[in-house]
Amino acid sequence: EVFSANQDQAARAAAGLWRRDASVWSDDPATQKKISNRLGWLDSPGLMAKSVQRLHRFASDVRRDGITDVVLLGMGGSSLAPEVLRAVVGVAPGAPRFQMIDSTDPAAVRAVSASPGRPLYLSASKSGTTIEPNSLAAHFRELLIAAGASRWADHFVAITDEGTELARRARDERFRDVFINPSDIGGRYSAVSFFGLVPAALMGMDIAGLV
Repeated sequence: EVFSANQDQAARAAAGLWRRDASVWSDDPATQKKISNRLGWLDSPGLMAKSVQRLHRFASDVRRDGITDVVLLGMGGSSLAPEVLRAVVGVAPGAPRFQMIDSTDPAAVRAVSASPGRPLYLSASKSGTTIEPNSLAAHFRELLIAAGASRWADHFVAITDEGTELARRARDERFRDVFINPSDIGGRYSAVSFFGLVPAALMGMDIAGLV
C-alpha cells in the first residue's frame, strides 16, 4: 500500500512537472514564481537539437582560424557541465586544448596567461554581471591588447541570457560570437544548453549524440 501511494505521488509530480505546475512543490506564490522561472531545462534538449548545425559550424570555424587554446571563464553552474564533460569524455584529437578558470587564484590565472598559442576565451555568465568572470575577461583582454592583437574581440565569445550587460557588451564590442541562453534555465540545470554544449563542441564532442 505504501509503495502504491508513493507511485501515485510520483506520477502526479511528474505530470505536474511537465505541465510547469509549480504547486507540485509549494503553495507559496513567491516560491512558485521562482520555480516556474527555472523550468526551461525541460525544453532545452529540443532547443539544442535545433542548434546542432550552428554549434558544428562554430567549432569548425574556430579550428579553421587556428585557435590553439580555448579558455572558459565561468563560475559555479556556468562551468560545472564543461568540467565534467572534459573529465569524462575528454578533448578529441585535433581539437584546441581546453582549459577552465573557475576561480581567481593568482597561480591558476598566471598558468593560463602564460600558455602559448592563439587563444579563444568563453565568457560564460547567466546574469552577465558575475564579478569573477568579468574580471578575468578584462585581464585577458588587456593581455591580448598588450600582445598587439589587432582585433582582441575576435578572441572572445559570450554565453549569457538575453538582456544582460554581457550580451550588450559582446554585441557592442563585436565579440566573435554571442550565444543567448533561455533565461528560465538555472545554472546548475544548464548542461544541455549553450553553457554546456558550446564548450563541448569546441572540445570536438558528438553534440547530436549528447543531445
